[in-house]
Amino acid sequence: GALDPGRPASETSIQVGCVRLEDEPFATPDLLKLDLQGGEMAALHGLGSYLRGIKLLYIEYDLFRFKDRVPYLRDKGYRCFYDHVQFGCDDKGAAKTCARKYGINIIKHDPDLGFYTGSFTEKSPLNENGELLPEARADMLANEIKYFQTDILAIREDCP
Repeated sequence: GALDPGRPASETSIQVGCVRLEDEPFATPDLLKLDLQGGEMAALHGLGSYLRGIKLLYIEYDLFRFKDRVPYLRDKGYRCFYDHVQFGCDDKGAAKTCARKYGINIIKHDPDLGFYTGSFTEKSPLNENGELLPEARADMLANEIKYFQTDILAIREDCP
């Protein structure tokens, strides 16, 4: 997003340097939060050997765009859980219908943005690999759900 929401990103963007964490001497953090607008997998790969030492990851997960997060994290020794869900829809009726159908308890609604925050109930529109079920995806897109995301809380299996 832009630094100033009232102006285009091209007018307010800044360039920052970046380094691979493997190339910098520092202590491995216990917790790492990644919210990189789709760049999370590149960041995870860029962690290299540091990933083994991180006990807890909190990662944004766009369910319409990505399918690789949960299997990758499991392969690296993490157990995955889902935090709240966020989705966008201009049609309040369609949003409530989809939420009810796919086990989402709506907690908050911002009518100006068409933004909903909720939590999963006992049923979920995700399969065991954390992917949005094909029928749920098709239904949500047909009901003009613009985006659908959650956050993954990944805890190392060998974490005391």
